[in-house]
Amino acid sequence: MLLFFLAATSFAPPLLLQSPPSAFGWALLVVSAATLLASALGFCAHLSRCRFGGHTALVDVASSVGRALGFLALFLREERSLALLASQWSPRETRFLFREEEGALTTMFLVQSLAEREVAAQKRSRRMARMQEESLANAAAMAELKEKELENKMRNMYEQWAMTDSAEGRE
Repeated sequence: MLLFFLAATSFAPPLLLQSPPSAFGWALLVVSAATLLASALGFCAHLSRCRFGGHTALVDVASSVGRALGFLALFLREERSLALLASQWSPRETRFLFREEEGALTTMFLVQSLAEREVAAQKRSRRMARMQEESLANAAAMAELKEKELENKMRNMYEQWAMTDSAEGRE
């Protein structure tokens, strides 16, 4: 849910810097839209317990790559990025909105990374629980098999003793 709100708020800086946005502004808007879509798909999949994980994962990967590229462009090429945004605002206001967009991209990237880790941990724990259940079931089956083998062995020994005792009694 946090990722959804962050993606929604990251629409503001490119739109406020220049209306209509420059090409770089449109790129940032596309990244924000992909993130918004990924978070909405993930939220809907979580609520409906639906299994369209492939589509969600594909959109998640696309939005993560877009955020990473946007993050690198904004942080490594700051002056060039500011020039590409071509804002009509004062330099101070432009830098503020620029920093806000940087912060939003960074926070979205971290939130999604943590969410993906949590999902992986849940899958791992479910897999471990399933393996433990199978292991317990196998152990129970093995114990039952050994019990039957021992029972058969004891029955055979008893039958042998009964046969030898009856044979000795006839003599």
